Amino acid sequence: MASSPVLLLATILLAATSVQARRDSLPPPPAPAPAPAPTSSAPGDGQCTLDGVAELGVCTSLRLGGLGRTSTAARDLCCRRVRGKPIANTVACLCTVFWPFNARSRADVANDVNDILSICGKARVPDPVCLQG
Repeated sequence: MASSPVLLLATILLAATSVQARRDSLPPPPAPAPAPAPTSSAPGDGQCTLDGVAELGVCTSLRLGGLGRTSTAARDLCCRRVRGKPIANTVACLCTVFWPFNARSRADVANDVNDILSICGKARVPDPVCLQG
């Protein structure tokens, strides 16, 4: 009877080493796939994020309210934000901001963009491309 438990224990040990040997001979798991490239745009590439639109939304009061009826604080806030962005991104965001007010005329949107750039001391952009909708 003593040989039966020993035989059982030997069988279990043999099975365990067999499983371990198979695991050692398996190829390594595949390397994880590289992370996808970020979809956000690099600074200055003419793209505008939702945050950019929200930041430059304060500039609508300068253009739509007219300079005479706009506070200096509103102008300063708009211009700080305009100066803090690359020009290509600023133009793209301002186009997005002004589009709903001038949807019939791309020329009006482009004029509004250049007016804000001028108010804030930035160079005007010849023929800014404001393509929407």
